[in-house]
Parts: sequence; C-alpha cells; structure tokens
Amino acid sequence: MSTTPNGNSPSKSLQAMSRLPLFSALTTDELQVLSHHLRIIKLPPFGTVFEDGDPGHSCYVVLGGNVEVIKVLPTGNEERLATLDPGALLGHMALIDNQPRSAGCRASIGGARLLELGRTEFDMLLTAKSTFAYKILDQVAMDLSGRLRAATERLADARHINSPAGRQTAARAAAKVLMGFDVPDSIHGINLDDITIEAVSEGRTNERN
Repeated sequence: MSTTPNGNSPSKSLQAMSRLPLFSALTTDELQVLSHHLRIIKLPPFGTVFEDGDPGHSCYVVLGGNVEVIKVLPTGNEERLATLDPGALLGHMALIDNQPRSAGCRASIGGARLLELGRTEFDMLLTAKSTFAYKILDQVAMDLSGRLRAATERLADARHINSPAGRQTAARAAAKVLMGFDVPDSIHGINLDDITIEAVSEGRTNERN
C-alpha cells in the first residue's frame, strides 16, 4: 500500500475524512475520488485564509492550529468574532452562493493547517452529475438548518433573561451557533493529522496590525 508524504496510509486518511460532517455521507470510493479535488493549505502565524468582502471561492475544514474569524468595523478597527478549533468548518456557504465573505479568517499565532475544497472543483463535480456532490450539498443544507433551529431556540430562551448583559451574552451565543463556530461532536476522538492530500500549498502571510 502506498503512503502519503507524511507516512500515513491513504485508507487511514480517508477514514478520518469520513468523520468530518461535510463528507460523512460519502462512501469510501466517493471519498477517494473527492480527495483528488482537495488540497491542504499550511498557513504561517496570522496567515490569511480570506478577507472580509472577498469572493467565496472555497470552503475549508480546520485540521490543525486555530483560525480567527475577524470582522472589520466601520471605524476601521477589527473585532475577533471567534477562534475556530480543529474540526471546524468555515466558508461552506461558498458552495451554494456567490456572495462575498461576510467576515475574514486568518491563522492564529501558531499557524494553521486547512483542508480546502474549491468552488470551481465542486462545480465541476456538479456538472458531471457526481452523486457525492449532491450529498455534500445535502450536508451543507442540513448543517444550516440545524444551526438556524439551534440559534432560534437560544434567542427564544434569551427573552426570559432580565438583565441586558445576560441577554447580550445569550444573543452572542446564538450568533456563534448560527455562524457555525462550534466544533461538531462527530469529530471527537479522531486524529485530524491523519488527513493527508498530495497537493499541499503554502498560504500567504498577513501582518497583524
């Protein structure tokens, strides 16, 4: 059996990929085909994934390190909305719409390792009527539906909180759920370092203000 550049077997990599919610409905053969359309990005400390307002060309799964979600305020200052841990999904709305990014993302101080699925490659799979492309869309739709339901429940609970500070905290928690900043339970217990793709690229750096 051949091995990937870091010594992991392809089957071990595919098994780890199958635990990611975005790919959980795919068979091993489908994951094998899909793996040829993925790449791994290694970002240095504070390296940019994408910026607020950029076109949505790809979606990502955090495999290692952490990613900061940044929003540029009207004043020009930045607000860190969240820090994403390994297993988190980001930018997946790019697979279903052509809207600009609503926030920016960059690696934290320790850098980050991301798995990328490009919109162009995904559209090629859709055009070819690949069944697993539709399975991925189903997963995105279910993810969005689940997050909307959970956020609505949290906002409903916030109505019963008397203090303004408490309501603000509850609203932020609802926003965090809605934007998908929580790591899914399904990835607990797996080693994301097992996921390896032959095509690896280095991300561009972004100097922190």
